[in-house]
Amino acid sequence: MYAIRVSLDHYWSSATKEFGLKLGQGRYRIEARFDGQGARSLNLDTPGVGLFNFWKGTLRSNSLAFAIP
Repeated sequence: MYAIRVSLDHYWSSATKEFGLKLGQGRYRIEARFDGQGARSLNLDTPGVGLFNFWKGTLRSNSLAFAIP
């Protein structure tokens, strides 16, 4: 298990289509997703990057429900 500390300005709301949420009273749910991809563009300074092994796939955390009274 890994724990990563982040603030709400790192998250996007699918309901309001915005970053940097300011939460008021209510019930909420948060989850994180990581989409791993290989190098998409190479330039003359970094030709070897295309040879690196990249993890490819999608990771999704469990959902965490919480309430602000």
